[in-house]
Amino acid sequence: MKSRHHEQLLTADLTSFMAEVGTSIPLVPHLGIQSLQWEDPRSLLMSVRLSPLVNDKGTGFGGGLNALSTLLGWCFMTLQLRAAGCECPVVVSHHQTEFVAPVTDDFVLRCQPQPEASIAEMLARVKAKGRGRLMLTMTLDQGAQCCLRASGRYVALAAP
Repeated sequence: MKSRHHEQLLTADLTSFMAEVGTSIPLVPHLGIQSLQWEDPRSLLMSVRLSPLVNDKGTGFGGGLNALSTLLGWCFMTLQLRAAGCECPVVVSHHQTEFVAPVTDDFVLRCQPQPEASIAEMLARVKAKGRGRLMLTMTLDQGAQCCLRASGRYVALAAP
């Protein structure tokens, strides 16, 4: 049975959300993002065109891929909070990226909480203490090949 939080999350207007993000972060419209969609309440997908991110070797530029994985984690956290009725700033306090193989075509990035991370606990902490954090994992696979693995700690800071 889906909770109200999950239902709000899965029915959010992600196109409008990304337009809002693109307005507030000028770099975003230039990153080749095609769409954002929920695979399920614990997995957010970002479809991306490779062409704006190509480096001198004809593969994905590491800086652009890193920016996208960081942004995807921020989107995941922000959308989880909004679905729970919490409008508060989100910051990334730590982000680590491992480039495993070259990215050679359009791709999908996936963001999920780390297995031990609890979205419900993060939301409860934000509501009770005004601050909550969540450890997220981002992956980029092309076929059976993992090209990028990233992890980050995202922090929600409720307004005083």
